Amino acid sequence: MKTQNRRKKTTVKIRRAYRFRLYPTPEQSASLIQHGGNTRFLWNTLLKLNQEKYESEKKFIFAHDMVTSLPTLKKEYEFLDLSFSQSLQQVARHLDRALRDCFNKTKRFPVFKKKSEQSDSFTVPQKFRIARKYVFIPKIGEVKWIKHRPIKGKVKHLTISQSGEQWYCSVNVELRIKTPEPNNVENLVGIDVGLKTFATVSDGAVVSNPKILSKYEKRLKKAQRCLSRRQKDSKNRNKQRIKVQKLYRKVRNVRQDFQ
Repeated sequence: MKTQNRRKKTTVKIRRAYRFRLYPTPEQSASLIQHGGNTRFLWNTLLKLNQEKYESEKKFIFAHDMVTSLPTLKKEYEFLDLSFSQSLQQVARHLDRALRDCFNKTKRFPVFKKKSEQSDSFTVPQKFRIARKYVFIPKIGEVKWIKHRPIKGKVKHLTISQSGEQWYCSVNVELRIKTPEPNNVENLVGIDVGLKTFATVSDGAVVSNPKILSKYEKRLKKAQRCLSRRQKDSKNRNKQRIKVQKLYRKVRNVRQDFQ
């Protein structure tokens, strides 16, 4: 009786993020701005404390000490109480990882975050709730969203991020997938990604580079020139800055769609 050697199928864990656009009410939008501003303020405050610690003692303040210092900081800056406590703890953990990466010389030293960039974000590790028409965010409530595709896997945390006047929710999940079966070598092709052409395939196919940025270059130059002429801290400068952000977001979205 013949026996066949069967390859045992294995699975691996992977992380994936599903990004959805949020549509908050004016009150919720103000609360999101408050939460994002609080996490930015806390990041800058903890980073400054780390800089002072390193200058005096050549040491960093890592996650545990930063987290235990939060109650004291909340007494000093009462507006931090408006944010979800675990989101604030995540700021300390993210800064801890950034400092360790810098210490291991894998990344540069973390920098201070600016309010003018309108790119705040915060992490919600638990106590959130996901539904078809809304996502529940602690201390903010049920925020409407467009859930345009199903979420597969075990949800680990949410990341709420700002892009100009828009807000997005990234649902970070963990799921198991089967390891792919080995393919026939004859059907494999090599792909070379370049600058002049987007990609060149070993079978001779060429994918041309759409040069998306060059298509918007004139509009971007005009918008940037107009922004530089506006008076600092004026309402007109802020309006123009938003227009520039929209143009860059347009370029980014077109590039992502092409990819």
